[in-house]
Amino acid sequence: MAFGVRSLSLAAIVVSMVIGMVGAIPSASSRDVVSFNPVGIKLNPLDDLLAPLTARGMSNAQRLARGLPPNKPRFRRTDKQLGARTSPTPTTSVPSSSPTPACSPTTGALRAVSTDADMPLDGYVNASPNPYGEFGYTTDQVAAMIVTVSPCGNGSPINVVSSNSVKSMPYLGGIEGFADDSPDLEPREFNYMVLGGVTQTSPHATPQNGANSYTAATGNSKYIESAIWTIDDAGVLSAQWVNTNGSLPATILVYVPSADSFALIGDVDAFEETFYQAPISTFSVVPV
Repeated sequence: MAFGVRSLSLAAIVVSMVIGMVGAIPSASSRDVVSFNPVGIKLNPLDDLLAPLTARGMSNAQRLARGLPPNKPRFRRTDKQLGARTSPTPTTSVPSSSPTPACSPTTGALRAVSTDADMPLDGYVNASPNPYGEFGYTTDQVAAMIVTVSPCGNGSPINVVSSNSVKSMPYLGGIEGFADDSPDLEPREFNYMVLGGVTQTSPHATPQNGANSYTAATGNSKYIESAIWTIDDAGVLSAQWVNTNGSLPATILVYVPSADSFALIGDVDAFEETFYQAPISTFSVVPV
């Protein structure tokens, strides 16, 4: 009988220890179960989609900044090539089709900065995407994305076009995030749109199906938007996502260091509660 009591006491101790161990195991949180990008999948290489950093169309300043020779000079026709005219030809004045100075395209490096005290940024958007097809951060000016913007739409959202990144998807746009439950940005939701190379969509358009660098890398089809940008006189870019119902949510640009990815989000607190720190960032187009 003493043996039985002793056995029961030992069993009770073991059960108590097991319960204590179970209680010590932390419960799963959103950080544990939500991944910013898919894991355990084979990614498609993007090398064939990338334009060389020495892409055509660079200005002499851009080429010299990369250690390249200047462009070959282009010679204008001489008077002899034009030939003699026998008499003046009457002409009618017509409006010029060339852009006005206020609408002239602007080309430069895409600068990325953040004044976050814990994680300041002072560099550029990397022209080469990460393995998931998302654009990240670099301090190397030679690796910076070169973009052209044409703010000629009377305040309408514009496209940002890269000349040295994903050549078949040259538009810098938002791509529905892997963990999103919809292509919408909402308050109190962690939804996010990664920035990558996309095909063109119309201004004010809701999320569209379209080719993009994230899908090219992962095989996962996602919605996109390209014409989401505005630019001020100082060259600072701002983004405005359009939800599926046509509403215009808060659109905040952040950098996600754990993924080396810039993204657009609607709620900083909800996003950081799920994916840790994400400093608010600013893009601008600067001369090179």
